[in-house]
Amino acid sequence: MLPLFSGCNDSDDVAAIFTGKTWKLNYITVDGGHEMFGFWENEEQEKASIKELNKNGTYNIVFDGTVDGDVMNGNIKEFVKTCYPEFCYLDRNRYTFWQMADDNVFGAFMGVRYLMSKNPELDSSKYELISRFGKICLYRNKEEGSVARFYENTISEESLKKLCQKDVREKNRETLLENAIAVEGGKEIGDISELDAVSEAQENSEVTLNAPEKDSHVTGTVDAKADGYVMCMIPYEKGWTVTVDGEETEILKGDIGFLAFKVAEGEHQIELTYQVPGLRSGMIAGGVCWIVYLGLVAFTGYRRKRKAAVR
Repeated sequence: MLPLFSGCNDSDDVAAIFTGKTWKLNYITVDGGHEMFGFWENEEQEKASIKELNKNGTYNIVFDGTVDGDVMNGNIKEFVKTCYPEFCYLDRNRYTFWQMADDNVFGAFMGVRYLMSKNPELDSSKYELISRFGKICLYRNKEEGSVARFYENTISEESLKKLCQKDVREKNRETLLENAIAVEGGKEIGDISELDAVSEAQENSEVTLNAPEKDSHVTGTVDAKADGYVMCMIPYEKGWTVTVDGEETEILKGDIGFLAFKVAEGEHQIELTYQVPGLRSGMIAGGVCWIVYLGLVAFTGYRRKRKAAVR
Protein backbone atom coordinates (compact mmCIF):
# COMPACT_ATOMS: atom_id res chain seq x y z
CA MET A 1 0.00 0.00 0.00
CA LEU A 2 1.06 3.62 -0.41
CA PRO A 3 2.84 5.63 2.28
CA LEU A 4 1.28 8.95 3.28
CA PHE A 5 3.51 11.97 3.64
CA SER A 6 1.17 13.43 6.23
CA GLY A 7 -0.07 12.87 9.73
CA CYS A 8 -3.31 11.42 10.98
CA ASN A 9 -4.54 13.95 13.51
CA ASP A 10 -5.35 17.66 13.70
CA SER A 11 -1.81 18.72 14.53
CA ASP A 12 0.03 16.61 11.95
CA ASP A 13 0.04 18.37 8.59
CA VAL A 14 3.32 17.54 6.89
CA ALA A 15 4.23 18.81 3.43
CA ALA A 16 5.00 16.11 0.94
CA ILE A 17 8.74 15.65 0.70
CA PHE A 18 9.24 15.43 -3.03
CA THR A 19 6.42 17.54 -4.43
CA GLY A 20 6.23 20.38 -1.96
CA LYS A 21 2.49 19.86 -1.64
CA THR A 22 0.40 19.01 1.39
CA TRP A 23 -1.67 15.88 0.79
CA LYS A 24 -4.93 15.15 2.57
CA LEU A 25 -6.69 11.89 1.85
CA ASN A 26 -10.43 11.97 1.16
CA TYR A 27 -10.82 8.62 -0.56
CA ILE A 28 -8.74 6.28 -2.69
CA THR A 29 -9.72 5.02 -6.13
CA VAL A 30 -8.22 2.71 -8.70
CA ASP A 31 -6.06 4.85 -11.00
CA GLY A 32 -8.32 6.51 -13.57
CA GLY A 33 -11.55 5.64 -11.75
CA HIS A 34 -13.94 7.60 -9.54
CA GLU A 35 -15.48 4.95 -7.31
CA MET A 36 -14.01 4.51 -3.82
CA PHE A 37 -11.68 1.52 -3.62
CA GLY A 38 -13.25 -1.43 -1.80
CA PHE A 39 -11.22 -1.76 1.39
CA TRP A 40 -14.07 -3.24 3.41
CA GLU A 41 -15.24 -6.82 3.55
CA ASN A 42 -18.87 -5.79 4.01
CA GLU A 43 -21.18 -2.77 4.17
CA GLU A 44 -21.16 -2.75 7.97
CA GLN A 45 -17.38 -2.25 8.07
CA GLU A 46 -17.62 0.53 5.50
CA LYS A 47 -20.25 2.41 7.54
CA ALA A 48 -18.17 2.01 10.71
CA SER A 49 -15.11 3.48 8.95
CA ILE A 50 -17.05 6.44 7.52
CA LYS A 51 -18.51 7.12 10.96
CA GLU A 52 -14.98 7.12 12.41
CA LEU A 53 -13.78 9.55 9.72
CA ASN A 54 -16.61 11.97 10.49
CA LYS A 55 -15.80 12.23 14.20
CA ASN A 56 -14.46 15.53 15.52
CA GLY A 57 -10.69 15.49 15.75
CA THR A 58 -10.18 12.96 12.98
CA TYR A 59 -7.76 14.07 10.29
CA ASN A 60 -9.02 13.33 6.79
CA ILE A 61 -6.34 12.71 4.22
CA VAL A 62 -7.27 14.15 0.75
CA PHE A 63 -5.29 12.49 -1.99
CA ASP A 64 -5.91 13.78 -5.53
CA GLY A 65 -3.89 11.41 -7.70
CA THR A 66 -1.40 8.62 -7.06
CA VAL A 67 2.02 8.64 -5.46
CA ASP A 68 3.41 6.06 -7.85
CA GLY A 69 4.32 7.95 -10.99
CA ASP A 70 5.13 11.33 -9.44
CA VAL A 71 8.23 12.88 -11.00
CA MET A 72 11.08 13.74 -8.67
CA ASN A 73 12.77 17.06 -8.16
CA GLY A 74 16.13 16.85 -9.99
CA ASN A 75 18.24 17.31 -6.85
CA ILE A 76 16.24 14.71 -4.93
CA LYS A 77 16.75 12.35 -7.86
CA GLU A 78 20.51 12.70 -7.41
CA PHE A 79 20.22 11.96 -3.68
CA VAL A 80 18.12 8.86 -4.36
CA LYS A 81 20.50 7.70 -7.08
CA THR A 82 23.41 8.00 -4.63
CA CYS A 83 21.92 6.64 -1.41
CA TYR A 84 18.69 4.75 -2.16
CA PRO A 85 18.47 3.76 -5.85
CA GLU A 86 15.96 1.03 -4.94
CA PHE A 87 13.52 3.85 -4.09
CA CYS A 88 13.01 4.40 -7.83
CA TYR A 89 10.07 2.73 -9.52
CA LEU A 90 10.16 1.69 -13.22
CA ASP A 91 12.76 4.38 -14.03
CA ARG A 92 14.93 7.00 -12.29
CA ASN A 93 12.27 9.70 -12.57
CA ARG A 94 9.58 7.95 -10.52
CA TYR A 95 9.54 6.69 -6.96
CA THR A 96 7.57 4.55 -4.57
CA PHE A 97 8.09 3.59 -0.95
CA TRP A 98 6.15 0.32 -0.83
CA GLN A 99 9.06 -1.81 -2.03
CA MET A 100 11.25 -0.28 0.72
CA ALA A 101 8.73 -0.25 3.57
CA ASP A 102 10.90 -2.67 5.52
CA ASP A 103 13.53 0.08 5.85
CA ASN A 104 11.76 2.23 8.43
CA VAL A 105 14.98 4.17 9.17
CA PHE A 106 14.93 5.51 5.61
CA GLY A 107 11.22 6.20 6.06
CA ALA A 108 11.94 8.26 9.17
CA PHE A 109 14.72 10.15 7.39
CA MET A 110 12.30 11.02 4.58
CA GLY A 111 9.57 12.03 7.02
CA VAL A 112 7.29 8.98 6.63
CA ARG A 113 5.57 8.80 10.01
CA TYR A 114 2.54 6.68 9.15
CA LEU A 115 1.97 3.81 6.76
CA MET A 116 -1.20 2.25 5.38
CA SER A 117 -0.99 -1.39 4.36
CA LYS A 118 -3.12 -4.45 3.70
CA ASN A 119 -0.48 -6.50 5.49
CA PRO A 120 -1.67 -7.10 9.09
CA GLU A 121 1.71 -8.46 10.16
CA LEU A 122 4.33 -5.77 9.50
CA ASP A 123 7.42 -6.05 11.68
CA SER A 124 6.23 -4.92 15.14
CA SER A 125 9.76 -3.80 16.05
CA LYS A 126 9.54 -1.20 13.27
CA TYR A 127 5.85 -0.32 12.98
CA GLU A 128 3.13 0.00 15.60
CA LEU A 129 -0.38 -1.00 14.52
CA ILE A 130 -2.67 1.90 15.46
CA SER A 131 -5.98 1.02 13.87
CA ARG A 132 -7.71 -1.09 11.25
CA PHE A 133 -10.33 -0.06 8.67
CA GLY A 134 -11.65 -3.20 7.06
CA LYS A 135 -8.68 -4.72 5.21
CA ILE A 136 -6.51 -1.63 5.71
CA CYS A 137 -4.10 -1.34 8.65
CA LEU A 138 -2.74 2.00 9.84
CA TYR A 139 0.78 1.82 11.28
CA ARG A 140 3.03 4.34 13.02
CA ASN A 141 6.73 4.33 12.23
CA LYS A 142 8.57 3.61 15.51
CA GLU A 143 11.75 5.20 14.23
CA GLU A 144 11.62 8.84 15.27
CA GLY A 145 11.91 11.17 12.34
CA SER A 146 11.56 14.88 11.75
CA VAL A 147 11.02 17.29 8.90
CA ALA A 148 14.16 19.24 9.85
CA ARG A 149 17.45 18.31 11.51
CA PHE A 150 20.47 20.03 13.07
CA TYR A 151 24.01 18.92 12.23
CA GLU A 152 27.37 19.98 13.59
CA ASN A 153 29.34 17.35 11.66
CA THR A 154 29.88 17.79 7.93
CA ILE A 155 31.26 15.73 5.06
CA SER A 156 31.73 16.61 1.42
CA GLU A 157 29.30 15.54 -1.30
CA GLU A 158 32.15 13.60 -2.92
CA SER A 159 32.70 11.67 0.34
CA LEU A 160 29.01 10.79 0.56
CA LYS A 161 28.98 9.53 -3.02
CA LYS A 162 32.18 7.54 -2.53
CA LEU A 163 30.98 5.90 0.69
CA CYS A 164 27.61 5.08 -0.90
CA GLN A 165 28.97 3.18 -3.83
CA LYS A 166 27.20 -0.06 -4.62
CA ASP A 167 29.45 -2.44 -2.66
CA VAL A 168 29.30 -0.48 0.64
CA ARG A 169 26.06 1.51 0.31
CA GLU A 170 23.80 -0.50 2.62
CA LYS A 171 26.53 -0.76 5.25
CA ASN A 172 27.32 2.98 5.34
CA ARG A 173 24.33 5.08 4.36
CA GLU A 174 22.33 5.12 7.60
CA THR A 175 25.36 6.08 9.68
CA LEU A 176 26.42 8.76 7.20
CA LEU A 177 22.98 10.38 6.99
CA GLU A 178 22.45 10.22 10.74
CA ASN A 179 25.86 11.58 11.81
CA ALA A 180 26.68 14.30 9.30
CA ILE A 181 25.34 16.57 6.60
CA ALA A 182 26.98 16.52 3.18
CA VAL A 183 27.62 20.10 2.06
CA GLU A 184 29.99 21.93 -0.25
CA GLY A 185 33.26 22.39 1.61
CA GLY A 186 32.47 19.62 4.09
CA LYS A 187 35.12 17.32 5.56
CA GLU A 188 36.74 14.91 3.10
CA ILE A 189 36.74 11.32 4.36
CA GLY A 190 37.70 8.13 2.59
CA ASP A 191 36.35 5.59 5.04
CA ILE A 192 33.37 5.38 7.41
CA SER A 193 35.81 5.05 10.34
CA GLU A 194 36.91 8.66 9.70
CA LEU A 195 33.41 9.98 10.34
CA ASP A 196 33.15 12.11 13.47
CA ALA A 197 30.92 10.75 16.22
CA VAL A 198 27.71 12.63 16.98
CA SER A 199 28.55 15.29 19.57
CA GLU A 200 26.44 16.04 22.62
CA ALA A 201 25.71 19.46 21.13
CA GLN A 202 24.39 17.94 17.90
CA GLU A 203 22.33 15.36 19.74
CA ASN A 204 20.71 17.92 22.05
CA SER A 205 19.98 20.59 19.44
CA GLU A 206 16.40 20.89 18.22
CA VAL A 207 14.68 22.18 15.10
CA THR A 208 10.90 22.68 15.08
CA LEU A 209 8.87 23.59 12.01
CA ASN A 210 5.33 24.81 12.54
CA ALA A 211 2.48 23.26 10.54
CA PRO A 212 2.36 25.48 7.43
CA GLU A 213 -0.84 27.28 6.46
CA LYS A 214 0.41 27.20 2.88
CA ASP A 215 3.21 25.24 1.22
CA SER A 216 5.16 28.33 0.18
CA HIS A 217 5.66 29.68 3.70
CA VAL A 218 7.13 27.80 6.66
CA THR A 219 8.17 29.13 10.06
CA GLY A 220 9.92 27.50 12.98
CA THR A 221 12.53 27.66 15.72
CA VAL A 222 16.06 26.37 16.22
CA ASP A 223 17.77 25.65 19.52
CA ALA A 224 21.39 25.10 18.45
CA LYS A 225 23.86 23.99 21.10
CA ALA A 226 26.76 24.78 18.73
CA ASP A 227 27.39 26.43 15.37
CA GLY A 228 26.09 24.17 12.66
CA TYR A 229 23.60 23.53 9.89
CA VAL A 230 19.85 23.06 9.64
CA MET A 231 18.62 20.74 6.90
CA CYS A 232 14.92 20.64 6.01
CA MET A 233 13.21 17.76 4.21
CA ILE A 234 12.40 20.18 1.41
CA PRO A 235 13.89 19.76 -2.07
CA TYR A 236 16.67 22.22 -2.83
CA GLU A 237 15.60 24.47 -5.68
CA LYS A 238 15.64 28.08 -6.78
CA GLY A 239 12.86 30.26 -5.41
CA TRP A 240 13.37 29.63 -1.68
CA THR A 241 14.55 32.35 0.68
CA VAL A 242 15.47 31.73 4.33
CA THR A 243 15.70 34.25 7.14
CA VAL A 244 17.22 33.59 10.57
CA ASP A 245 16.02 36.08 13.19
CA GLY A 246 14.76 38.30 10.38
CA GLU A 247 18.03 38.35 8.41
CA GLU A 248 18.28 36.57 5.06
CA THR A 249 20.87 33.80 4.98
CA GLU A 250 22.50 31.78 2.21
CA ILE A 251 20.68 28.63 1.12
CA LEU A 252 22.87 25.56 0.78
CA LYS A 253 22.37 22.12 -0.73
CA GLY A 254 22.36 19.49 2.01
CA ASP A 255 22.88 15.76 1.32
CA ILE A 256 22.91 16.50 -2.41
CA GLY A 257 19.18 17.27 -2.65
CA PHE A 258 17.74 19.11 0.35
CA LEU A 259 17.44 22.71 1.51
CA ALA A 260 19.97 23.63 4.21
CA PHE A 261 21.46 26.72 5.84
CA LYS A 262 23.93 27.71 8.57
CA VAL A 263 22.95 28.78 12.08
CA ALA A 264 25.04 30.04 14.95
CA GLU A 265 24.86 28.63 18.47
CA GLY A 266 21.76 29.82 20.32
CA GLU A 267 18.00 30.06 19.88
CA HIS A 268 16.63 31.37 16.60
CA GLN A 269 13.43 32.11 14.72
CA ILE A 270 13.48 30.87 11.13
CA GLU A 271 11.25 31.59 8.15
CA LEU A 272 11.26 29.86 4.76
CA THR A 273 9.43 31.41 1.81
CA TYR A 274 9.04 30.13 -1.72
CA GLN A 275 8.32 32.24 -4.78
CA VAL A 276 8.25 30.87 -8.31
CA PRO A 277 11.55 31.95 -9.95
CA GLY A 278 11.03 34.84 -12.34
CA LEU A 279 7.50 35.56 -11.10
CA ARG A 280 8.36 38.99 -9.67
CA SER A 281 10.38 39.99 -12.76
CA GLY A 282 7.59 38.74 -14.99
CA MET A 283 4.99 40.78 -13.12
CA ILE A 284 7.15 43.91 -13.34
CA ALA A 285 7.76 43.37 -17.06
CA GLY A 286 4.06 42.76 -17.58
CA GLY A 287 3.23 45.96 -15.70
CA VAL A 288 5.67 47.98 -17.81
CA CYS A 289 4.17 46.54 -21.01
CA TRP A 290 0.67 47.52 -19.88
CA ILE A 291 1.84 51.04 -19.05
CA VAL A 292 3.47 51.38 -22.47
CA TYR A 293 0.37 49.96 -24.17
CA LEU A 294 -2.02 52.27 -22.34
CA GLY A 295 0.31 55.20 -23.07
CA LEU A 296 0.23 54.39 -26.80
CA VAL A 297 -3.57 54.07 -26.73
CA ALA A 298 -3.89 57.43 -24.98
CA PHE A 299 -1.40 59.09 -27.36
CA THR A 300 -3.15 57.68 -30.45
CA GLY A 301 -6.52 58.93 -29.17
CA TYR A 302 -5.03 62.37 -28.49
CA ARG A 303 -3.61 62.58 -32.03
CA ARG A 304 -6.95 61.61 -33.57
CA LYS A 305 -8.76 64.29 -31.57
CA ARG A 306 -6.15 66.86 -32.54
CA LYS A 307 -6.43 66.03 -36.27
CA ALA A 308 -10.23 66.23 -36.03
CA ALA A 309 -9.97 69.69 -34.41
CA VAL A 310 -7.62 70.98 -37.16
CA ARG A 311 -10.06 69.95 -39.89
